[in-house]
Amino acid sequence: MEALVSAIYEAEGKAKKPDIKDVLLMAQAHGVYVRGQTEKAGSIQSFLRGVRKPGGPRIGRTELPNKRYFEFLTYVATQCSPVEEAEPAAIDPTTKTGTAQPVIEEPESTDLAGIWSQLQDIYQQSAPKTWPQLVRRSNLAKMGTRLQEGINYAGGPDEFLGTFASALSKVPEFYRNQYPRQGAGLRPVSDCILCLISADKRHKELGVSGWRMFEWADFLDASEVMAPGIQHPSEEFLHWTGTRWSYKRPDLSDEVLDEHKASLIAAGLGPVNS
Repeated sequence: MEALVSAIYEAEGKAKKPDIKDVLLMAQAHGVYVRGQTEKAGSIQSFLRGVRKPGGPRIGRTELPNKRYFEFLTYVATQCSPVEEAEPAAIDPTTKTGTAQPVIEEPESTDLAGIWSQLQDIYQQSAPKTWPQLVRRSNLAKMGTRLQEGINYAGGPDEFLGTFASALSKVPEFYRNQYPRQGAGLRPVSDCILCLISADKRHKELGVSGWRMFEWADFLDASEVMAPGIQHPSEEFLHWTGTRWSYKRPDLSDEVLDEHKASLIAAGLGPVNS
């Protein structure tokens, strides 16, 4: 595994000793794949989200939802058969680095400009009414890298755009009403889009899977959304503003309010440590 990570580092243009964290992730990714866990889940993406059989619910915790683990697991899946059929790579005992170089497949090209155009269409159609109006622009700038990462994680352009649309329909109350306000006006549209495809500080090591859009898209089925600003039945009684709990029905007993708070935390609509 160390030899394999070293070879991948070299292919990525990194001249350094393999990081032990990457070696362990690669070992785990190899074990997960050869045990058939991703096949049982239906796909790598499904496995990473905690699904254990095709079309089944999430059970247990999500397995290490970070970008590097996804990359290693995908690499193992594409290289496993050729590696199994080939002769073992020779290892130099002084460096413990394999002399055989793995074949890195070129990723299929993606029409990022077209995806960016569709994403802006979806924003115009589905963004909360409290968010700023879109002024279309064709220049991707740094957004291109973010889009490609999201497409890879989601499993394809259609899945990515579908997740984006779903997330826009389920923006939590704080981000729907308080966040877009900036001084006497509104934030620019680019800020709101980046808000969707960025992670909170507590998610900074989780890569793409920490993006808010992937979390918000999974909050509830679209049919269950109660009304703009209300994403969960318990939000009729209290909600998390992003910094504190706001009580809409303070007349209720502490026991009842704690039950609603627990429901919101379980749904990802409140902080776990509150």
